Amino acid sequence: MNKILQLFDEKFVINLFRQKILPYYPEFIDIKQIKIKPYKNLVWKTTYHVVLSFDTYFLKADGEESRVLIVCSAHNEEPRKNIYLALKYLWTAGCLINLLICPNLCSIPPSLMALSIKV
Repeated sequence: MNKILQLFDEKFVINLFRQKILPYYPEFIDIKQIKIKPYKNLVWKTTYHVVLSFDTYFLKADGEESRVLIVCSAHNEEPRKNIYLALKYLWTAGCLINLLICPNLCSIPPSLMALSIKV
């Protein structure tokens, strides 16, 4: 089975996001639900190129839900590290704050060669 198929499994993604993304959002206590929508779904036996969005429903301590859209692009032979480093620098320097859509980088395991951006 191709390792990227894990990102299409809601249970796997919720556990992954609880570990890797929830710590970036201290105002939330948990992730209630994730709706996965593939935009590009090219998966073969050992290679892949996918673009997914995750409608992520975070839960606040008072029970209120808040929706955050997270987009992921992954390709087995195109590491996203250079894009990650460039966007991280621009975000840290404050250059992206006034954009209509402000990318905020999240961490996905390097073994999946994916870049996720909170939009």
